[in-house]
Amino acid sequence: MGLGRVQFHRQDYAAAIATFDTVIEQQRNFVAAYDWRARALERKGDPAAAQDSLQAAVAVSPKSVQRQRALADIADFNPDYDTTEKARRQALRVGRASVLRQPTDFSGLARVLVKQGNAKEAARIVDQLRHECRNDPRAGLVAAVAESGVHQALGRPEQAQAVLEDALELVRNQPELLDEAAGNELIQTCLAQGCTDQAHEMARALVKNHHDDEGVLSRLSRVYEEAGLAEAGADLISTARKEVVDLNNEGVALVNAGKIEESIDFFTNAVKVMPNNAVFNLNAAHSLVLYMKHSGPSREHLSRALDYIRAAERDEIHRDWRNNLKRACRSMAGAMQNG
Repeated sequence: MGLGRVQFHRQDYAAAIATFDTVIEQQRNFVAAYDWRARALERKGDPAAAQDSLQAAVAVSPKSVQRQRALADIADFNPDYDTTEKARRQALRVGRASVLRQPTDFSGLARVLVKQGNAKEAARIVDQLRHECRNDPRAGLVAAVAESGVHQALGRPEQAQAVLEDALELVRNQPELLDEAAGNELIQTCLAQGCTDQAHEMARALVKNHHDDEGVLSRLSRVYEEAGLAEAGADLISTARKEVVDLNNEGVALVNAGKIEESIDFFTNAVKVMPNNAVFNLNAAHSLVLYMKHSGPSREHLSRALDYIRAAERDEIHRDWRNNLKRACRSMAGAMQNG
C-alpha cells in the first residue's frame, strides 16, 4: 500500500494501479486498496473503471461516509444519476450524528434530484440542510448555491440569480468558506446560469487555494469540461497557478535571504487572501519557527504558528513538512515550560 501511494503521488498512475491490484489479489477485503485504485484510475482518465472500483469497495464496506461520497462524485460525472442518488442518501444515513457529515452531502443530493427532474424534493433537502447543518459555517453558502439551482429548475430565474449573488457575496466577504466541494458546486451553478465571469472569479480563488493539488485541479477541469468550456478552464487554471507559484517564490526568497520578519508579514498577508492554501499557511508557520529559533519562543508566536499548521491539517501532500513544524513547536513549548 505504501509503495502504491508513493507511485500515485509521483503521478505514475499505471504503476500505482498495478500495485493496488496486487494488494487486492492478496487480500480481497482490503478496502483502502480499492479506494486508492479508484483515485489512480480517475487521474489516469478512466472514470468508469474508477466507479467500478469504488462500488466494489462499497460492497465490502458500505459504512464509510467518505467512500459513499467519492462514489457519488464519480457516478455524477459518468453520469450515473441513480448511483449518485443512492450513494448520496447512504452518505447521509451513515453520517447521521457524525462529525464527518458535510453540508455538501445534502446539496449534492439536491443537485442530482434536480438533474432527475425532482426539484420539489430537492427543495425539501435544502430545507433539511439548513436545519441539520445550522452550526456549520459553510451551511449558508452551500444552501444558497443549492437553492439557486432549485429555483432555476422550477422556472424562477430571478430568484435563482438573487440567491446565487448572495452566495457569491458570502465568499467575497469570507474567503475561508470556499473549500473544494462548496467551490465546485458554486462554479457549476454559475456556469449553468450563464454567470461565466463569476464562475471564473470563484475558480481562480479555488486554484489559488489549492495550486499544487492535482486532484483538486483535475476535478475543477472536469467542471469546465462538463460546461463545454474545457479550453477556458485549462487557461484559467494555468494562469492562476503560475501567479501563486511566483508569489510563493517571492516569499521563499525573503526566507533564503534571511529576511525572516519580512517573510512573516509576506506570508501572513498572503494567507488572508488564500486562507485554505496549505503551502502559504505552512510557510507562514515556518517563518515564525525560524524567527523563534533566533529570537526565542513566545506564546504569541507559537499560537500563531500552530494556527497556520492547523489550517493545513487536511493537506496530505505536505504531511511530513506539517509534522516537522509541529514537532518544532512542541519542542519550543517544552523549552518554555522548563524555563
